[in-house]
Amino acid sequence: MLIHGFHGWQVVFVDFCQRCPLYIALRDLDRELEIARTTAKARDDSYGVFKLHFGAGTISEMELAQNLSEFQRTQASVSQFESQVAPQKNNLAVLPGRKPGPIIQGRDLSQLTLPSVPADLPSELLERRPDLRQAELDLISTNARIGATKTVYFPTISLTGLLGSASNQLSNLFTGPAAT
Repeated sequence: MLIHGFHGWQVVFVDFCQRCPLYIALRDLDRELEIARTTAKARDDSYGVFKLHFGAGTISEMELAQNLSEFQRTQASVSQFESQVAPQKNNLAVLPGRKPGPIIQGRDLSQLTLPSVPADLPSELLERRPDLRQAELDLISTNARIGATKTVYFPTISLTGLLGSASNQLSNLFTGPAAT
């Protein structure tokens, strides 16, 4: 009965715990995509310089081809990261029941920090955590079931019968679960 009050908090807590890794993975992919784009731009600029050197005859055609190959490999990594970002955004949008769309991304991963925990924080805050309250209620419920099981384990007998005669229950004292 007490457990039902905590389900609302549990849903919020579980939703938060499922979204955080997805969001951090998305921000990580965004950072990798940014690095890949910057590298591709640098490789493109480098290829332009190599073409000028090739035109002037200071480098061989093989060096120019090698530089072009590095530029194309970098372009392929940009495409690969772009193809990973879209499904990650969709997963993050679909989790709370929305249709896929733009995600507000906020700060960069390097700017994310864990909040500081004050030294004088009361321990009663732990009692408010839904997962700990659920565990406490599970423990109370299990303890009650143990008590009920112990009650069934021991026999119930009546030492006196009706109108001063002996009870029939004494003859079955060591049968059933109490016999073990």
